Order: sequence, then structure tokens, then C-alpha cells
Amino acid sequence: MAREEKDLAEDVQNTNQKCGINIAAKFNWPTQLKEQDRKYSASSFCMDLLWAVREVCQSSPAAKDTVTQIKSLTCGFAAQRSLALKDGVIDYKIEWEAANNAYYALDYLKNNL
Repeated sequence: MAREEKDLAEDVQNTNQKCGINIAAKFNWPTQLKEQDRKYSASSFCMDLLWAVREVCQSSPAAKDTVTQIKSLTCGFAAQRSLALKDGVIDYKIEWEAANNAYYALDYLKNNL
């Protein structure tokens, strides 16, 4: 988990620099890790969301302004992938078997910012 937290922190720093924002990110780790939670890289799934944030902010000056709405993001785990933005907080639920997470996140941000 420490390695996953470190990788996520590095990508958050990269996103903040590229977008001129100051978001925080964290994992909402389950109290009991399952085998699949150990098998996959949680940070890579969460970094798909950060990639989408960078894509939005780099697409135009107006779009860059929209990402300033994001204050923090939390990556958790669920049986079904989901994204929600409320009061500047993005709640991202990772589904291990879901595909195209980066584009899922990008579509969500484009439609909800």
C-alpha cells in the first residue's frame, strides 16, 4: 500500500504542476484487502483519473478553468466502477475488471465539469 500511495502522490504532483491546480488524492483502502486488491496496481487505476484531469486542463484555457473545481479525489474499490463529483470532491470507485478507465474518466469529466 505504501508503494501505491507514493506512486499516486507523484502523479498528483505532476497533475497539479501541469494544470496549475492543487488537488489532493488518497485511497479509501478497505479494512481487509482481498487477493485481487493485492494483485492489481491501485495507483495505475487512480492515475487514469488523473490523466483525464490533465487531458481536460490541457485541451483549452476554458477547460483548464473547469478543473479548478476539483479540490480532492478519493479512489476506492467496488464491484462496479463509478465516478461522482460533489462539492469539489471526486469519488472514484475502481472495478478491477473494467476496461478503458482513462476514457471513462475523461468522458465523465467532460460531461460533469
